[in-house]
Amino acid sequence: MVAPPWISVPPPGYGGIEAVIGPLCDALVERGHDVTLFAAPGSSSTARVEPILPRTYPNNIERALFEVDHVARVFARIEDSAAPGLLSM
Repeated sequence: MVAPPWISVPPPGYGGIEAVIGPLCDALVERGHDVTLFAAPGSSSTARVEPILPRTYPNNIERALFEVDHVARVFARIEDSAAPGLLSM
């Protein structure tokens, strides 16, 4: 799962996507799935949590630079951890 870089999961207050992703990850883990949550620092879940950027960015919501950096780093981490040949088609 990829959560936005703006605030942690679960959110300390309001958080739309963050409020949904947290319980979803927990429910998937409870059902036996191996789940990794790529999220802002300070996030917690029963899923394996991997913070991506060095800090949260709540004051920069909708600034594409932070979101693009976050997603690019997630994709790079997924690619680096994949078994050789797994992602090639």
